[in-house]
Amino acid sequence: MSIRETSRFVDEPDDDFELSLDLVASVLREQFPQIARCSIQFLESGWSYDAYLVDESLVFRFPRHAGVARDLDRQERVLAFVGSAVGASVGIPKSVLRGAPSARFPYCFTAHEYIAGDQAWSVEVTPELATDIGRALTRVHSIDVSAAEAAGVRASTESTRFVFEQLRREVSEVPAMEAAAPGPYQWLAAGPVVPNDPGGPPRLIHGDLLPRHIIVNRANGRLAGILDWEPVLSDPALDFSYLVYCGPLSFVRRAVDAYEVPVDAAFLERTIFLGRMRSLAWVAGSVRSGWGPTPYMRFLNNAFEDDQQ
Repeated sequence: MSIRETSRFVDEPDDDFELSLDLVASVLREQFPQIARCSIQFLESGWSYDAYLVDESLVFRFPRHAGVARDLDRQERVLAFVGSAVGASVGIPKSVLRGAPSARFPYCFTAHEYIAGDQAWSVEVTPELATDIGRALTRVHSIDVSAAEAAGVRASTESTRFVFEQLRREVSEVPAMEAAAPGPYQWLAAGPVVPNDPGGPPRLIHGDLLPRHIIVNRANGRLAGILDWEPVLSDPALDFSYLVYCGPLSFVRRAVDAYEVPVDAAFLERTIFLGRMRSLAWVAGSVRSGWGPTPYMRFLNNAFEDDQQ
């Protein structure tokens, strides 16, 4: 099973309503007869939405659960706010259609413009992509916090220590990790020093910057867009910590070098520390689930690479 076919090793809740290609086609035919529907392709099923690509131009996102549907208005308002705040310099999906609840599907759903390209973990990343990401996050993290709060962006109070303890528990619940990744496991067992939390104000962050949400232009390897936003007000190092899934520490450092927002002294240290914890927890999840760690060991290799040699 390839990396692109999963992003988490947790028991996701069952869908409230089962979709199929035929059902999606009938829902769209009923509500949007102007759409040609020459092709309908299932893209993926995340924690919150099932996504379908229609006519290679629109991505329809159907809420999987009632709770997601209830939060849809806020999510759309926040996404529109972020897109307006950063402008065209960062490719952010723009919602263009909204479907209503019906006998065929019980919740509102939306469609946004398709951003063509490949997910970042399916390509050979380049220094230029790292620079693009650093510059994009500069725009995102520079969004006015008061305006973000007014748009409905919520604050996160999770400290670096809290995230560390949460991820350490996930790893400790998988004894086989000692054999699967002895070096990183010993690093964790030795009790690494938890970096200081940021001293400055929180900033609007993406919140889930997995490589599957970073779209790369197929022609030139540059950043095409950033998808599936879960924005919160928190530590910007959290966004950068996901980049160990994309490439080695040199890639992460290149992105940080391109970042123009003022940071605290522990920013890079915290970024790498959180990236190491994320990669350890991911591999532990692959072992626990039975998927096996082999496809995911490169995350650990990235995070623990000694790029100072």
